[in-house]
Amino acid sequence: MKFFLVLIILLHGEMSPKIFTYRFIDFKEVETCNLFLESKNLELKESIEYQFPVKTIHSSMIVCMTQQEINALTQSKQDSKWQEQKHI
Repeated sequence: MKFFLVLIILLHGEMSPKIFTYRFIDFKEVETCNLFLESKNLELKESIEYQFPVKTIHSSMIVCMTQQEINALTQSKQDSKWQEQKHI
């Protein structure tokens, strides 16, 4: 199955997290992808900190997701933005 490593990061001062497709990897199941994340945790953390200065990161995580899950998350985030704008 095709999985993407997805970076979800909340920067200081931001109201909603940013979602980045970090890397594409072909795994047979999500558990194998999660094991990969555990084994490469330090390298992935260093890569994130290289791209975003540590002092700007409030919190971050990398998760394994299919394209459909990424689309649903992105749509949910977009729907949330529209809701917030209606209340202004």
